[in-house]
Formats: sequence, structure tokens, C-alpha cells
Amino acid sequence: MASRFIFWQNINSIHQSAFLRALAERHEVILVTSESTTGREHMGWTEPSLPSVRCLRMDAFPWMELIRSSSSDTDCHVFAGLHAFPRIHEAFLAAVARGCRIGLYTEPLVREGVLGVLKDIRGRVDGYRFADAIDFILCIGPESRRQFLKWGFPANKLFNWGYVTEEQAVHDTDHLTDPRFRAIFPASFIPRKGADILVKAVQSMKHRTAIHIDAFAIDLRTINSWQRAWKEHAERTSAISVLPFIGNDELLQRLPSYDALLLPSRHDGWGAVVNEALMAGIPAIVSSRCGASTLLDGRPLLGTTIAPDTHELASCLDAFVERGKPMAHERHAIRSWAQKHISGEALASHFLSILHNRVSTTTTNIHAPWESSSFHTCTTA
Repeated sequence: MASRFIFWQNINSIHQSAFLRALAERHEVILVTSESTTGREHMGWTEPSLPSVRCLRMDAFPWMELIRSSSSDTDCHVFAGLHAFPRIHEAFLAAVARGCRIGLYTEPLVREGVLGVLKDIRGRVDGYRFADAIDFILCIGPESRRQFLKWGFPANKLFNWGYVTEEQAVHDTDHLTDPRFRAIFPASFIPRKGADILVKAVQSMKHRTAIHIDAFAIDLRTINSWQRAWKEHAERTSAISVLPFIGNDELLQRLPSYDALLLPSRHDGWGAVVNEALMAGIPAIVSSRCGASTLLDGRPLLGTTIAPDTHELASCLDAFVERGKPMAHERHAIRSWAQKHISGEALASHFLSILHNRVSTTTTNIHAPWESSSFHTCTTA
């Protein structure tokens, strides 16, 4: 099995850092990026610290030499997406030509419209060109796996995967001092994230006066007419406050003070904020169109999966209000489950199991940490 892992990503991501740090405790890890996080600063992102990972920028070193000098016996190159980032794809094609050992991790492509049809055709071409060259694919969310199967990639090369977020210290909060049920929507205030679905759902709730939702969702410097109109609709409900984005560190500090996270997206490859909510001990109401909804399957304590539908979300919110705020022991149980099954260490172990599976002469089923039958029931005991 490989002993050195080279990850090629567009940025040093807060949704990969815990995994890379945990993996680097066991093996040599190199992270090569094509961009900085500057483009996401308006959303509160900052560059993660990875002292045990060798971090390189493609424009600051001769990256082709890293591929040319690679050994297929000891090195494994793992690329973010196919065609997602031009410079990363350039490195991927160079690794294919060199005969390197290659892995891929990727979210599903958007399926709707003409663009979705064209991407689907390209996916089938990619299956013909690269199915043999790629050793394994880490499929982010169930839809990603379905797409790669449809494109002709072998099932034994596809493994379920997800993003991972940093563990956080959770302190006593004031979530019991406000009698209202308090929820948080920390996502862009756009149609894809279901902002309008959320507003219309709250407007039709039975218990609208018993809930308050903080939507940290806009950049006041770039707010557009759609956002401005729906912001006004939201604030007329008296139950939703549409607020500017906050930094990720501040978000992690605030999360434990809420009673639920809301993410009614029409499409979301994963939705890493669901991981952050569970790490903070709060349940999530998540659209079935989010890859992270797989974390909630069969585990009602962790939250509920809904269709991205106004009436279904309204009914779900009313049910949560009627049930009441999560109790302290429930919050603790959610945190305990998350620390065991969606931490950086859990994903690092899963990754190494996948690599072992690919070189093993015996066939075994590899389950993601949250999928094993022994994890399937989450209780408050």
C-alpha cells in the first residue's frame, strides 16, 4: 500500500483539513493547491493550519516534477473532481500519462437543464477514457456514486465518502433562556440553498410565533434583487432574521446555542455545515438533495431528512417546535456519535481501509464510518 499521499485541491479547505491532519499522523501527506482561500473570505473562510502536512502552491514550485518522480508503489495522487478546476485537471492528466496511482474524490454534478445533459455526456466519455487509469473514487454523497456507475466506472472502485469538519470544544450555552425554538440557516441566501423554501415554510407554520431563525446568509456588498426581495419577505414573518455571513470560527462558537440547523437545499453535493451542527450537538433538518442527509438515515436523534418542499418543511418545523428543545443528554449523544463517526480520525481510518481493499486479494465490503450496521441506531442511552 502507498506510504505517501499527494492531494491536489483548488484550496486548503476547512472541509478536508481535519482528515488530512489525522492522515498525516500515520503517513506522509502533501497538499498541492491551485488557489488561495481569498475568494471565500466573504463567507468567513480562513486558511486551516496543517503543520504536519507539506503544503505547496502550484504557481510556486515545479509541480510537474512531483508527478514525474512519483513511484506507483509508494505514492498515491488524489485529485479533487474531474474537470472541476482547470489546473488540478491539468495535473490529473499528467498523472494519467505518467501511469501514477490515482484516486479521485468528487461531488455529484448538477443534473438539471441543458448543462446537466452535456455534463452527463462528458461523464460517459470520462468513463471510457479514465475508468482503467483511476484506482478508486471517493463519492461525496449517494448521488455521486450513482452518477459514476451510470458513466461506466466499476462498482468495486467506488466508495462512499463525505466532507469532514474540525472537532470543537462545546461549552454551556444559553439555549434554554429563550423560550422560543431557535434554529439557524448558515448558508447562502440563494435558490439552490432553498432560501425561498424556508421563508414560505415559515409563513405557513402553525407555530410561527414559537420559533426564531437566524439566517447568516448574505454579503451586504453584493446583495442582489432576488435576495433583497426574499429578505424582506423573511423579515415580515417576524420569525426570520436575515444577517450577514459570519466567520467559520464564530459560527462554530454559536452553533451550540441553537436547537436545530436548517438546510432545505434544492441541490447540495454534501453540505458540510451538517457535520458542524452534529459536532456541536444539535439536530439537523436537511433536504434529501443534500449528500449529508445520508448521515441522518435511521437516526432520528440526529435530525430529519425532508424533500425540498415548502409544506414538508413547515410540517417538520412545527413538529420540532412541538417536541421542544433538545435536552442536554440528547445534545451530548449527538456530539458523541459525531466524534466517533464523522471526525477526521474516522475518515482517515476509512481512507486507509479503502486503500487496503484496493491492494487486497480478497473482496470485502467497505462501509463509511456512519454506515456500518453497528452504528445504525443512535440512542440517548
